[in-house]
Amino acid sequence: MGINATNTPNVSGKFPINSSGYLDKNVLTTFTTDQVHGENKLNGKVIIPDNIYESQFMASSPVQFYNNFIKYNGSKLVTDESGMLKNNYYQNFADYPLVAVIHDDDQLDAFHVVLDSSNWNFINEQALYSKYLNLSYEHLTNKQWLGLQSIYASIPSALTRVIHGNHWFFIGENGARQTAQAIQEEEQSVHKIKQELTNPAYNNDEGIFTRIK
Repeated sequence: MGINATNTPNVSGKFPINSSGYLDKNVLTTFTTDQVHGENKLNGKVIIPDNIYESQFMASSPVQFYNNFIKYNGSKLVTDESGMLKNNYYQNFADYPLVAVIHDDDQLDAFHVVLDSSNWNFINEQALYSKYLNLSYEHLTNKQWLGLQSIYASIPSALTRVIHGNHWFFIGENGARQTAQAIQEEEQSVHKIKQELTNPAYNNDEGIFTRIK
């Protein structure tokens, strides 16, 4: 099982970089600092002082960390889309675990609020399908086939939890407690999906498949 907390699948970043191949931390400072301030307000106290946040949490990240399809080639930066896709194993769907999503509900973090669940649901469904490409779907019983469709339809809601807050919802006592609870719930959801897929005795029904990572 994987846990995604307000993060995007490793496809392509859009952040500008400097000539040294680093993302200038100033690009994100205003946004991320505002998120910390928002969590301070929600929790009724200062969780991370600005000077501590800037000196210990902000950094100029290497270019490949944000997957801009740009990398070093000797002494210069070059664009290599196919190489970067191969390097990050984005399309090796069979190697993905089931990924549970936790995101916030803040309007200023709309990209993650609106897209995280659907982005990772695409990965989850491709991963499950890829694990069983060597199996013949037409040989499933009608009951198994209906069960498989039901599992796929349930994945977005079963593996998504929303926590009140912003991009840094997991800092502070309130967000940390809700995040821990969400992880426990989603772990149970992943276990249930695996049981439905692989355990013939689950609900006295036929197991759909016999193996899953």
